[in-house]
Amino acid sequence: MQDHRKLLNEYDSKSTVFIQHEWGQNKFALYNLVAKAWNKIGFGVKIVITSYKHLGIKTAVSFLNNKGITCSIVGKGLENLRLVECEKTSEGKLPLIESVINIEFNFRGKHYRADVSDAVFSKTALDKGTRLLLKFFFEKIGALNNTKIGDFGAGWGAISIILATEFPKSEIVAYEKDEASFEASRKNLKSYANVSVLNIDLTKIDSLVFVNGRGKFDYIISNPPFHSTPKNKELIFENAFNLLRPSGQLFFVAENSFAPRFRKVAKNFFALKEEKKDDLYTVFWYHKT
Repeated sequence: MQDHRKLLNEYDSKSTVFIQHEWGQNKFALYNLVAKAWNKIGFGVKIVITSYKHLGIKTAVSFLNNKGITCSIVGKGLENLRLVECEKTSEGKLPLIESVINIEFNFRGKHYRADVSDAVFSKTALDKGTRLLLKFFFEKIGALNNTKIGDFGAGWGAISIILATEFPKSEIVAYEKDEASFEASRKNLKSYANVSVLNIDLTKIDSLVFVNGRGKFDYIISNPPFHSTPKNKELIFENAFNLLRPSGQLFFVAENSFAPRFRKVAKNFFALKEEKKDDLYTVFWYHKT
């Protein structure tokens, strides 16, 4: 199996479609991503998938092959990254797999229900990391009505749903780059008048969304992608810094094994106020100086 960086440099961008298989994305969600790309491209065009889902990528590739999409794992990289290559070998259209997955959870005495569908993360409940993050956030921050809050990496919308319910007079913007997660988030948040949902990559530092929104938020709260590259972590924090007003505050959570990497990047932009750690996760509280 070859080094993924060498292989990536060999692909012709004009005849290759690149897809990122997000952590937590099941085989059905990956199939839908590939099928959507397949239905748009011509015969012979390649679809290249990068995946950190080391323990699940073989199952996902077998599923794609069984659905008539010829794929194989061709490369590997750091942190269990795998590179998968698929090639369009027929002109037929592929049907999408429709799914509705409803979950229910409680937080701060309130009951919530959401459709997580093909979202890439936390498919069965409010995950422990997000729960710890929100609990710490509510302990440290009081009334949030009449404030502006950014939800960085909204997923299916858990953080924004809870904040919008607790603080209906706040203004919340949820950012999510994964299309399936964005659709789930938009569906779950459509009834909340104080929430906007944007389909955007948090690493796109030159996006007008970020350029025009400088100094917008009082708070940013995030359960970020743990497997992001050092450069992408830096860009995410840079966008957070730019979007926060002076003295604005950032809360985020990371698995303990990833915490040192996030801490190393975050200190380049923010001043640490406090950390809270349990057996699995660390919550960080920073402010903009």
